Amino acid sequence: MLFRSVVEIVMGFAPIGVLCLMADVTGTLGNEVLTGLGKMLATQYIAYATIIVVILPLILKFVAKVDPLQHYINMYPAMLLAFSTCSSSATLPLTMKCAKERAGVPAEAVELIAPPAATINMQACCAEMPIYAIFAAQMFGLEFGFGQLAVICLLGVIMAAGVAGVPGGGIMMSAIMMQSMGLPLTIVPQLEIGRASCRERV
Repeated sequence: MLFRSVVEIVMGFAPIGVLCLMADVTGTLGNEVLTGLGKMLATQYIAYATIIVVILPLILKFVAKVDPLQHYINMYPAMLLAFSTCSSSATLPLTMKCAKERAGVPAEAVELIAPPAATINMQACCAEMPIYAIFAAQMFGLEFGFGQLAVICLLGVIMAAGVAGVPGGGIMMSAIMMQSMGLPLTIVPQLEIGRASCRERV
């Protein structure tokens, strides 16, 4: 309860910080960059929706043999907290509680799988990193071939397993992605700050 209270306090101050970030990005780069970052954010949410609405239900239904709708009903408190905090690590206690008490998963399995899955199983980050790279390439007028796009997707999968499950944990991975694809590292702070700014606007 104390941890959740601290998170609520931090989230209460978050809009003020985001407002400052928006003012800085707009004042430094102009309104046009917010339009571009807004498009990037829209692309990210489309990717996230595809994962939640299409890919995960298929895995749940045909691999895990679980009703997708019932699974979402069971896990929605953890999903809602994860969305609001942008942190799988902060959500871990609630995730474990929902899995045990609402989904009926044996406690031994939850305690074994949930902690590593909080960082390894990050599909949103897997989709986010390639979007970053393609957005940055477009900003600098570069075009990637099929082979390079395949490398970007592979790097996204690998980095999703290594990124920290906390807000801002993807900054280092973003830098690695940009360096690997020969893109300037100067774009990394703009991507992270702009994403936070645009997310709050939405």
